[in-house]
Amino acid sequence: MPLVLDAAMPDIPPPQAATDMAPVGPHSDPASALAPIEPRIRELASDAWAIEIRDQASYQAVADLLTEIKGMAKQLDGLEAIFVTPLETAAKRAKAVFKPLVELLKGSEKRLKELGKAFVEAEAAREAQRTQARQAHAIASAPIPVAATAAASTPAVYVAPPPKAAGMSTQKAWTYKVEDIRALAGAVAAGTVPAGYLQANAGELQAAVRSGIRDIPGVRIFQQTRMVSR
Repeated sequence: MPLVLDAAMPDIPPPQAATDMAPVGPHSDPASALAPIEPRIRELASDAWAIEIRDQASYQAVADLLTEIKGMAKQLDGLEAIFVTPLETAAKRAKAVFKPLVELLKGSEKRLKELGKAFVEAEAAREAQRTQARQAHAIASAPIPVAATAAASTPAVYVAPPPKAAGMSTQKAWTYKVEDIRALAGAVAAGTVPAGYLQANAGELQAAVRSGIRDIPGVRIFQQTRMVSR
């Protein structure tokens, strides 16, 4: 039975050529460097999306086509290194120049925000203490029936309004911290929380399978066939 890929060949636009066509080199035009091999690459792509495997001969034809495609990919890698690598190197050097100042500003911003947060929280705690002290004094100095009524109506927690400063404000946001992964896994196993609350560690699982482990509860370990070409 023929092996047919149920897909269409992707439409890859040709590289846009620059007006100044120069020889291959660090400062030349990439399109001119690709011009000698571009037609063959497109032919190979067209063949790859059209070929079918019907017998041993066509299977070998696919292998030969794959070998040529891999060789052409190596040529592209070489050309890309000529044109792209110098740009990436320059970008890394530029980022290295900017990075210390960027990190300095980030660190300064973080410290100022931490200072502001600590002040707001301390002020809230102090205001709560002052309020509780005033309430306690009012209850202690009031007549007994009034004191009992005041004590019963006293709020358990007082949240003072945060201090204000132009350019700074506080926000409250809900977040989380997993403190007992086994308890969370147990809740998932019991069906009381969605399974999406847990995420498998793909790196550790793959390392375990490669090391020879073949039995992990809840995990199907199997072999896959991969095509390898030289």
